[in-house]
Amino acid sequence: KDQQSSSSSSSWQYNYRRTVECASYGALFSGPLFAIWYPYLDRLCSRFSLTQRYGIWAAPLAKVAADELLMDPPCLVVFFGYMNFCEGGTLATWQRKLRDEFWTAWYTSLAVWPAILLGTFRYLPVYAQAPWINACCIVWDGFLSHRNAVAKLKEEEQQQQQTQQEPLQQQQPATNVVPNAAPSLKQA
Repeated sequence: KDQQSSSSSSSWQYNYRRTVECASYGALFSGPLFAIWYPYLDRLCSRFSLTQRYGIWAAPLAKVAADELLMDPPCLVVFFGYMNFCEGGTLATWQRKLRDEFWTAWYTSLAVWPAILLGTFRYLPVYAQAPWINACCIVWDGFLSHRNAVAKLKEEEQQQQQTQQEPLQQQQPATNVVPNAAPSLKQA
């Protein structure tokens, strides 16, 4: 047992490529998008005078709801698609990743992000919201990267199982022959 744990821990290596891929997603997609999205939400809340009409928490709550329900699902789809592209995956592997990991990622987002967003929208000025949320996204993208790696491992395991089953299917006889059975002769 000690040998297994020491060999498994020594075989782990940090994946620099995955870090660069996640960082590039943030730099190329989510960072610029959030720099536009959060000021837009603020203008929208001001336009409808949410704070004046419903109180100091109305605008932050509306922004959280909009972010979690309108922005988060497409961002998750794009994240898994971007990572799939970086890994050289196919449309089928992207669809499997979405099927296997989207709901877990989104439910986790619904559990984690509302508190972060609510505090951000209530206490930070608009110009500081996107940089702060992008800093928080570093940890979040680590979680998403983990979910993506889990999906990739599931895919590799499925492929390995399929390749192991193919030779077994080829070796099985096509007909059911009973060995050592003597043919019966009918006499008329």
